Amino acid sequence: MRSPGNRVAAKAAAVDRVGRAAFSNTETCKIDAEAARWLTGSKRKIGRLRRDVHLYGSIPVVCTYHPAYVRRNPPAEPKAREDLRRLLEQVRG
Repeated sequence: MRSPGNRVAAKAAAVDRVGRAAFSNTETCKIDAEAARWLTGSKRKIGRLRRDVHLYGSIPVVCTYHPAYVRRNPPAEPKAREDLRRLLEQVRG
């Protein structure tokens, strides 16, 4: 069994490999808390990260709540919709 630190490092390496391939052909991305913290290098909570459009290299990234969180917490839905609108603005230019 891996220690928690090893799991995080292994996951980060896997995200890095997959992320580079996925982001190489993507202009904008909408992500949840764990991915947001990893891509932005920030330790801030998702509620703070979702307020701004961040950059991963030159790719705009919109952070938002995980869909399961929104389902369990209906008051979060308007904020998630706001994030989707922000994402659409980035895509449409």
